Amino acid sequence: MTHTLWPLAADRTRIVCEWHFHPEELERPGFDATDVVEFWDLTNRQDWRVCELSQAGISSRAYTPGPYSNREDLLWAFDRMIAGGG
Repeated sequence: MTHTLWPLAADRTRIVCEWHFHPEELERPGFDATDVVEFWDLTNRQDWRVCELSQAGISSRAYTPGPYSNREDLLWAFDRMIAGGG
């Protein structure tokens, strides 16, 4: 499964989920991806809701960003790359 995120505005993103199954699996009699797709659809929708709530909080005038934890070095590196600082 892959997700492609297309930013539409500062507060809006189009998310495209695509499923990738090995051709041999697709050819098996009785192949049915319904359980997998339904499980990940539920999981993704829950994650997206958390993201929406986070975005709403970040948009608040009362929001003050805090430091990353020591487990978020990839996020920190991404921020630095986007900001042009390395």
